[in-house]
Amino acid sequence: MNRIHISDEGSSGSGYVIHKASRYKALGPEIYRLGDYFRQPAADLDDALLVTIALGMNQLAQSKGFDELTPLEGIGIEGFYALINVLHFEVSLQALVNQTPKGFLDRMEIKHVITGMPVTLYNLVSI
Repeated sequence: MNRIHISDEGSSGSGYVIHKASRYKALGPEIYRLGDYFRQPAADLDDALLVTIALGMNQLAQSKGFDELTPLEGIGIEGFYALINVLHFEVSLQALVNQTPKGFLDRMEIKHVITGMPVTLYNLVSI
């Protein structure tokens, strides 16, 4: 299993998230789980939520979600929380940025549960 050093000094954490999302995308949930410290995603997640997590991981791997102009889309609230759980993050602050014709744009400040590394993501929640 490859180990990478996680540091929050001088970094937004986006590179770490993109790396983990790309790895998830390449391996799929079952193989990813085998190498994950917390065995995520949980083996008992329903298929619809796994599809939503995969959608979010694909967007993160494409560097989406890190600014207001290219937010995560189509994952909703439950999907967002499941996504960050797989990546070992938790929400530290949530703020409504804007309401658009497409939905509500949330700024989600998250932190890694082990290192405390902060990352800000934007999630467009459909109305």
